[in-house]
Amino acid sequence: MKVPTPIQLAKNVSLYVIPCNIFKTTSINIFIPCELNDNYTYQALIPPVLARGTRLLPDRKSIKRLMQELYGASFSSGVRKLGNKQIMCFDMSFVNDRYIDHSDDLFERSCDFLYEILFDPLMQNGVFRQDYVLQESFNLKQQILSIINDKAEYSAMRLNQVMNPGKSFTKCVYGNANELDNINEQKLFDVYKSVINTNPIDIFVVGDVCPDEIAKKISDKFNFVDRLSLEKYIPETVIPSKITNETEHMDVKQGKLNIGFRTNITASHAHYHKLVAFNEIFGGGLNSKLFMNVREKASLCYTVYSAVDKYNGQLFVYTGIDSANYQKAYDIIKEQLLAIINGDISDFEMSAAKKEYRTRLKAVNDSAAAMVNYCYGNIISGNTASTDEFMELIDSVTKDDVIAIAKSLLEDTVFFLTGN
Repeated sequence: MKVPTPIQLAKNVSLYVIPCNIFKTTSINIFIPCELNDNYTYQALIPPVLARGTRLLPDRKSIKRLMQELYGASFSSGVRKLGNKQIMCFDMSFVNDRYIDHSDDLFERSCDFLYEILFDPLMQNGVFRQDYVLQESFNLKQQILSIINDKAEYSAMRLNQVMNPGKSFTKCVYGNANELDNINEQKLFDVYKSVINTNPIDIFVVGDVCPDEIAKKISDKFNFVDRLSLEKYIPETVIPSKITNETEHMDVKQGKLNIGFRTNITASHAHYHKLVAFNEIFGGGLNSKLFMNVREKASLCYTVYSAVDKYNGQLFVYTGIDSANYQKAYDIIKEQLLAIINGDISDFEMSAAKKEYRTRLKAVNDSAAAMVNYCYGNIISGNTASTDEFMELIDSVTKDDVIAIAKSLLEDTVFFLTGN
């Protein structure tokens, strides 16, 4: 699996076609990246509002009826965050035309629908329909407020915020809950017009399709014009002067001890594959030191794992513990890092880490969504390696490489969520 060569439909409008005959469906994924600026709450609200209806399909019932006519097609919209970019997403999946004994061109009809969603929304008095805006504002606010109910997600978000105060990439991708109480409908429509007419667009098509035919159909339907490019994101190199400790009290039964390290290695860095291999050995897999020694042997954690932030050059350790075991858990986590630094890495740990990651990379080919996520993540992060190429890089990693990465880690922040 590798990132396909983009077909430029206009300046900063790129089409990526992934011909694949193992699925009986075709998927179209449209991504519109935005800066996480002062309009991020409005930008988060745009996809769900657009999905409520178009001029020709004014409500969910009409859209659902169309999906049924398209042999059970599916459509979804939303936002995600990659690096310091907030991405509007519009995804559609439908049966490949090759499997339909009918004169319908499902790809063309799906393009018609996506065009309506993006460029011909339902309007009322020159702006979006008021009740749709109010309902989706409420839904989005509930989504933000529900984060606190998932203590793992909440504590991970808080670690990132404490570790990176004031950085745009720590903002909640769904916006600001307080701002959603007073959405200005005219501003919402103005932000929509600005984004839809000027921001870059990336389109992925996966299925048993011909790239040239797909490019012509999409180009003819959307007739894209040139767009502006967003500012290229280059994370700053950070050397912490001290370790920040933050404790937050909440009505929880299970404490969350999370640790943030600076790696200053992003996905485009020459040593990124070495960082990935280190993470697998440290806490990324079922045979990792954190899992085997902290959870299984010492029984100090209900959950424990580490994860790499390939966009911002950071590595995080996440745990769920009995709050009384805070110091014991912290000490033994640090012992695992020190063990790697001292060269305590068995041949089994090296081979198991590489095998687990190889399995994960192979799974990218199991679904269209996984293919698109892998490719788009690489595009945003600047990693051009295919899955096969990256696996070769992982296989080439030595114990000395892993030790060097361990020595380069800089502990930055310890965040502890505990009971009242």
